[in-house]
Amino acid sequence: MGERSFHLSRPTLLGAILIKARSLMVHDDPASQRADLLRLLSLVDEPRELTVELRDTERRWLRQAEARLDFQTVSLLSVDLQRRAELAYRLLTRSSAETDRSGAAVRRRSSQAPEGLHRRENRRGRGPLSR
Repeated sequence: MGERSFHLSRPTLLGAILIKARSLMVHDDPASQRADLLRLLSLVDEPRELTVELRDTERRWLRQAEARLDFQTVSLLSVDLQRRAELAYRLLTRSSAETDRSGAAVRRRSSQAPEGLHRRENRRGRGPLSR
């Protein structure tokens, strides 16, 4: 196409999820919007990381889409992917207070040494993990 270049903006995964959630509520073909939103939700690897980016109004948009998402109805996704989409949805729609509590619990668990590892103490009582 010659030497012309252009900039193409595209939303993040979270942005695409929010756009689809909003369109699900007003689109003439809600079935296709539902399928798209379920697919996008199934792509979320770390829902807890995305929750910190959500505003309360955006969380509300997602909650408003729940009835039309209807996780109990079969979709074109495999059962495992549909469950993954529902789990992502549930974590994304938690209130920010719930997210803060669960995030703190995850941080506490991740800071504990895995089985078979112990802390090698230095003069300050802290040190790297070792076997």
